Amino acid sequence: MEKDESIIGTLKDLRARFGDALMVVDHWDADLMAVGVSSPGHPDRLVYVCTFQRRPGHYYVDLESPAPIGSQLPYEQGEAFEDVDFETLAAIV
Repeated sequence: MEKDESIIGTLKDLRARFGDALMVVDHWDADLMAVGVSSPGHPDRLVYVCTFQRRPGHYYVDLESPAPIGSQLPYEQGEAFEDVDFETLAAIV
């Protein structure tokens, strides 16, 4: 996976915290500063994490859920967090 070091470091820290309970879901190959994570038991519920234009150790976070049946959208956007630190990110995950 080719990503910015800010995302690589964040994934390492999240893996250290959650181990195999964390699955990387990268729908954003071209975005080097963003990635998604989910639980293997709920791969359709995604936590989008972005470090673009954030100071080190801070993140933009977006929650995504499955789209309602009949929706034209691939997912339903949930709550968004403009600027969270790592501990808050881990709590959200």
